[in-house]
Amino acid sequence: MNRSFVPSLLLAAALTACGGAAAPASAPSSPASPPATAAASAKPAASAPSSAAASAKPAASGSAAGAPAVSGPPAPSGAVKISSFYSTLSATFTVMWVAKEAGIFQKNGLDVDVQLLQNPAGTTALLANQVQIGLSGAADMLGPVTSGADLQALATTTPTYPYAFEVASSIKSPADLKGQKLGVSQPGGSDYVAMLAMLPKLQIDPSKDVNLLFVGGIPQRTAALLGGNIVGTLTSPPETLLIESKGYHPLVGLASLNLPAATGVLTAQKAWIQANHPIVQKYVDSLMEAIARVKSDRSYTEQIMGKYLKLDDKTSLDATYDFFALKMLPDVPDLTADQFHDAVETLSKSNAKVASVDLSSVIDDSFVQDAVKRGVGK
Repeated sequence: MNRSFVPSLLLAAALTACGGAAAPASAPSSPASPPATAAASAKPAASAPSSAAASAKPAASGSAAGAPAVSGPPAPSGAVKISSFYSTLSATFTVMWVAKEAGIFQKNGLDVDVQLLQNPAGTTALLANQVQIGLSGAADMLGPVTSGADLQALATTTPTYPYAFEVASSIKSPADLKGQKLGVSQPGGSDYVAMLAMLPKLQIDPSKDVNLLFVGGIPQRTAALLGGNIVGTLTSPPETLLIESKGYHPLVGLASLNLPAATGVLTAQKAWIQANHPIVQKYVDSLMEAIARVKSDRSYTEQIMGKYLKLDDKTSLDATYDFFALKMLPDVPDLTADQFHDAVETLSKSNAKVASVDLSSVIDDSFVQDAVKRGVGK
């Protein structure tokens, strides 16, 4: 799929404070699953590109439908087999893809089945031990934790929001958003949290001034935007290039604000972590080695991005690499409590238990720090 590039001219936004926002009145009490009627109301555009129109449906086993077959080197004899997931089709998860495709997992004695499982299906599979570890948003784990899930956050590949707020040409200022429909993934999704944190800073009340539709992942939100079912959504390259080539424009660039967030969090069940400490360390080591490979090898990384995103336009791949590998991806995937701030503030409006979650018991940065001490990825 070829995509043309239109340079972004992000509008400056006076957004300096980091904080929560009131959830829309229609938001459910638990962020576990989106209402079917809301998702159905945003119909994809018939003219949307294949990557945008494709649905990220979870697979029962093996690679997810629509995801590329992995082709890394054969796993060494005696390698530990585990299943891992990423929660949406986004270059946010390039590190996991490279760890698989470049044979880094295999080198470290892991035979990892990498699956695309869109949340809440991914978190559900994690809790059912259908997959053992995965990358998804901080917000995706907080709701289940309040219901007794023993989930632990180990690292993050996105310490700030990797989004631009793309809107229709009719939206010239934040005031034009009033009365309009905006697209988000699901209640509790990382982009949902980001949207609720952003709108009040634009003097927009998300519970009164706009109608938030639960549309789905990035491809589904792109399709809904291009189809005219919504006037704005949060997204990132390469989707921004496609969207802007159709006459849409970025109203706010959240990524440039460097607000603490964690939209790509390595998560597993505490009991599994405790029973498989060496395996978890090898997995974290592999991600840190993959980070180093991503940052040092543009050509190979763009090849893997293109494979998973089904993208072959060099300009789009360059822009995607520049955004995720050079701007978003940290050298060390440290996880801190302040990265959960917006998620806690936002989700606690509809689930009061979230406010009482002890983040010190949820966050375990020890595996990353162990890898740092040993010079992994250097």
